[in-house]
Amino acid sequence: MCMFKLFGRKTSISFGIFFLVLLFTFNVKAESLEENTIPLEKATVQAQTYFNYVTKNTKSNWNGGELKFDRVLYDYKGKITAYLFIIHKEQVESGFLITSGNKNISGILESAREGNNPYHGVAKENSIYLGPLTHYKKTANNREFVDIHTNQIVEESKLVASNIFENPKIINDFKKNNEKKDKNSRALSGQMPQYTKKYIQGVPDLTWTYGCTPTAVANIVGYWVKSYPRLDGYNGNTVVNGINSGPYDKVLANLAKFMETTPEGATYATKGIEGLKKYFNTIGQYSVNIEQHSTWNKDPHHTFFDIYKEEINADRPVWLNTSKHPIFNEHSLSGVGYEEFFDPTEQQWYRSAIVHDTWDSTIKDYYLIWAPQIDEVISIKPGTDLNSENSKIYTEKGTAIHYNWGAGAPAGQPKDKFQAKFDQSQFLKSGDYFMQTLADDGVRVTFDNNKIIDRWTDSGGQIDRALLTNVKYGNHSLTTDFYENSGNAAIYSDIVPFDSWLAYYYPNKNLEGLPIDAKVLPPMGVNGILLENNGVGAPTAKVPADGFSARYTTVKRLPAGEYVIRGRADDGIRVLIDGKVVLDRWTASAFREDARVIKIEDGTASWAFGNSNEKNIHLIEVQYLEESNVSHVEFDIQEFWDSYYFEPKDGWLAAFYNNKDLQGPGIVKGGRTSLNKIDKLQFNWGSESPDPGIQKDNFSALFMKVEDFEPGMYEFEVKADDGVIVTVNNFNKIIDSWVPSAGEVRKKQVYLSGKTRISVKYLELEGDANIQLNYKKID
Repeated sequence: MCMFKLFGRKTSISFGIFFLVLLFTFNVKAESLEENTIPLEKATVQAQTYFNYVTKNTKSNWNGGELKFDRVLYDYKGKITAYLFIIHKEQVESGFLITSGNKNISGILESAREGNNPYHGVAKENSIYLGPLTHYKKTANNREFVDIHTNQIVEESKLVASNIFENPKIINDFKKNNEKKDKNSRALSGQMPQYTKKYIQGVPDLTWTYGCTPTAVANIVGYWVKSYPRLDGYNGNTVVNGINSGPYDKVLANLAKFMETTPEGATYATKGIEGLKKYFNTIGQYSVNIEQHSTWNKDPHHTFFDIYKEEINADRPVWLNTSKHPIFNEHSLSGVGYEEFFDPTEQQWYRSAIVHDTWDSTIKDYYLIWAPQIDEVISIKPGTDLNSENSKIYTEKGTAIHYNWGAGAPAGQPKDKFQAKFDQSQFLKSGDYFMQTLADDGVRVTFDNNKIIDRWTDSGGQIDRALLTNVKYGNHSLTTDFYENSGNAAIYSDIVPFDSWLAYYYPNKNLEGLPIDAKVLPPMGVNGILLENNGVGAPTAKVPADGFSARYTTVKRLPAGEYVIRGRADDGIRVLIDGKVVLDRWTASAFREDARVIKIEDGTASWAFGNSNEKNIHLIEVQYLEESNVSHVEFDIQEFWDSYYFEPKDGWLAAFYNNKDLQGPGIVKGGRTSLNKIDKLQFNWGSESPDPGIQKDNFSALFMKVEDFEPGMYEFEVKADDGVIVTVNNFNKIIDSWVPSAGEVRKKQVYLSGKTRISVKYLELEGDANIQLNYKKID
C-alpha cells in the first residue's frame, strides 16, 4: 500500500455507482462442487430480500425497478462462484446485483445503483467472477482471460490470487470477523429493521498523485479548507515559512514532502502522521489533534467501525488504511460516510464505509464492506488558529461534541482553568430540534447569533437544554463555548431532531459521575422507537460491555391524553416523562417487557426548556442498566387505544388498575407491539393478582381488541367474578353487569359486520378473580 509499503494497483472501471456489501457466512471445509454451491433458488431469495430492503430504506435509481436473474458466473475452472441479477427500470438496465454461489463466502457480494452490469455484451458462458471488482471473460484459449475493465489479457496462473472463494487466508479472516460481529451485535428474534446512513458533503476525490497516502489525506485537507482557509492554495499562491502552499497541486506535493513519501509512492506510518501535523502547523498555522487506532496499537478490530462512525457523525472525514485487502491491498483511503443496516429476516448486519479511494478509474463514492483488512482508523481534528489572539483557547470543528477528559484536558491545554470553543455549524433539515449540553464546568451555546444556553458557572456535570422549533432548511451557525475551572473536565453538546434519542453512557451501574461517551440514535418506526441491541458487545468503543448504565433522552410532540409506554430490556429500565418516574424496574433480568398506561397533560415540560410555552412538547428519558452478557433496550410510546392501528391478529390489549374504577396509571399486557400476545380473553387468577404490581382484591381491568366479523348475528357469552361490561363499536353496551358475582354467565346477541372494536371492563372485589369471554356466529 502507499501507506506502509506499496501504492495501490490501478484499474479502469467505468460503470455506475457501486455499493459493495459482503454478507459473510463461512464454511471452509473441502467439499464437492455440489455440496459447496449455493442453489440459485436460495440466492434469488437473498437477492430479492436485499433489493426490497434497499429500495424501501434508500432513495436510489433502483426505486421503481424490477429485479431479474441474468446469468451464472464461474471461476477459471468452470466452478460456480456467483449469480448476476439485473435491475430493469422503464425497459432500461439500471444497475445490477451479484450474490455468491459459493458457500465459502456467501451473501450479497457487489452491486451498482445505475448503469449496465460489467458483463454487458459478454456471452453468458464466458462470464468469469472471482470477487468484487474482478470481472473477466474467457477467450478462445482456455488458459487466457480478458480483464473486462482494462481489456488486458491475463493468464490463468495470475488469477489464482484474485479468487476470494479459494483463498484460505481471506476466508478465515472473514470467518473470524463474522463470528465477532455475530457475537457483538447479536439480534433477538422479532427485532425490527434498523437503518442508518451518514454522508459528508464537500470532500474532494483527488486522483492518485505522489502516493495514495498524501492523496487520501489531501482529500481531507481540502474538506477542512472552508473552515481553515490557510490549509489551501485555491485562492492563489501563499508562502508560509518559505514553503509555497498553492496552487492545489502544491498541497499534494507538500504533504508528500512532509510525509517523506518515496518516489514509488510508499509512505510509512509514523512519517505520515508526523508529516500531516507538520503540514497543519507549518503551512496552515493551525494546531491539529490526530488519533491513531490500529491493530498495531492493539485496538480490537470490532471497535473500529464505532470509532469511524463517531467521527463521520461529527462531520469529520477519516483517514483509513488497509492491509492485505482483497481489493485495495495496502492502501490509504478517505472515509466520507457509512451505511449500516440490520436485516431481521437474515439476522444479519450490513456495514460499509463510503470512501474516496484515490484511483482514477473508480467512481467517486465507493461503498466498501467493513472488514478486518481495514486495520487502521485515523481521526483528524483541526484545532486552534496559532496566529489568533485567542490562540490559547482550544478550538475544534465538529457537529457533535463528546468529551470527558477526567482530570486531564485537550491537547496543549492546562488541566485546570482553560477554555474551549467548538464550531458545530451545520446543515439542518427543516423541523424541530432540541439542544442539550452536559458540562463540568460552564457552557454557553449560540445558534444563529442567538444565545440559547447561558450557564457560565461551575458545576459537576449539569445538563442544560433549549428548544429550537420550526428550524428552516439550510446551513446554520452553532457554537459551544466551554470553560473548566478545576477538578474533572467534560463537555457534551448536541443538537438533536425531535424523536431522535441522545444517549449518554456511564462506566457504572447507577448513572454516577460524568458520562464516558455519547451518541445520537435515530428513531425507529412510525412511533420513533428507541432501539439499541449490542448483543454481548458494547454500545461504543469507550463503553465496557458489562456493568454500564445509559441515559437516553428525546423530545416529542404528544397531544394530551392516555398513552401506553413499553420498556423492554436486558437488564433494568426506568422511564421518566417530564421529570416524573412512570416505570421503574432497575433489576437484572433476561430480555423482558414492562408496559404501563399513563396520562400525559399539556405544559408539564416547560421547566425543562426555559419555561417554554409549547404545551404539547414533552421530555422523555429512558434510563438503562446493563449487568452482564446481552445488552438490549427498547422503548416505545403510542396512544392507549387507536383502533386504526389494530388488526385482529394483534390479540387483546389489557390494562390493570389498583382501584375499582379504571383510574390512574395502569399495568399493561398484550397489544399490537407486545412481546407477549393475548389470544384469548380467558383468565383465572384464583385468590392471586394478575401482576405483582396489582393488588389481589379491589382491582379493575380493561380489555380491548379488534375483530373482523362476517355479517350476521353473534352471541356473546361472558363469565366473570365479579363485575363486567362488554361494549362493541365504542358505544353499544351489550352486557352491563358491574356488580358482585360468583362467576355467573351473562349472554347477549348482537348483529355485527366487518372490523369491530370490542371493549371489556372487568371488576374484582374480593375472593377469587376470573373472567372468560366467548362469541360465536348464530345465523
